Amino acid sequence: MCDRAHTQIAHTFVLWVHENFRVGIGAAPFREARAPPTFLAQTKNTYLSSLYPRRPAKCGASHFGACQSGFVKIRPQARAQLVEAHAARNKAIGIAEKARAKADQEAEKAAVQSEAATLRAERAGQERSRFEAQNAQALIGELAAGANEIAERLLKAANDLSTADAEWSATRQRVADLIGAIPGASAAGDMPDSHALSETARQVRRALQSGLDVLPPLPHWRRLRHHEGEERTKRELAAAE
Repeated sequence: MCDRAHTQIAHTFVLWVHENFRVGIGAAPFREARAPPTFLAQTKNTYLSSLYPRRPAKCGASHFGACQSGFVKIRPQARAQLVEAHAARNKAIGIAEKARAKADQEAEKAAVQSEAATLRAERAGQERSRFEAQNAQALIGELAAGANEIAERLLKAANDLSTADAEWSATRQRVADLIGAIPGASAAGDMPDSHALSETARQVRRALQSGLDVLPPLPHWRRLRHHEGEERTKRELAAAE
């Protein structure tokens, strides 16, 4: 409330008191004539009311003191709150840093485990390749029984297909003969001429007639025997020289 307007009012009040209660400016000091207490009280109330029109007169005199006292009380509270905020902030930062460190540690651990698993798989693959290279023929021998069984199934399937195709054609012919006895019906227009495996069945039949031999998926070793024969011949020639 202590702005320029209040200062002007205070200055005017001082001049008014000086003009009304002193003999004159520059005169010798003398005992001031004082107005009755009631007049001074009224004057004070009027002045204070002009300073603080929205408050009782007694509040104006203590306004600054009250504000200062309130500020003194509020300031430690604000500082305490600020300290608490900083403390909370530091705590949150510490928690975040710990969480980040933990996440980094877990990520590094997962990366190490992943690399270890990859390394184990690579080593296992290398070990398998080494074992197969050293025991290839023995492993092939273990697969021979299953390979022969597959060949037998294929041969049986070829015979079954050829037989089923022949039966399909015979049944069609019988049905065609019966359709011919129905007025307005015909085998050419009312039934299929062949099935989806007709061509395959004909090829299988020709293969069976020519002595079909379904070979198992096993090596015959002709190339290997030829290579071994060449190497043996080279060694014999080298020994004869």
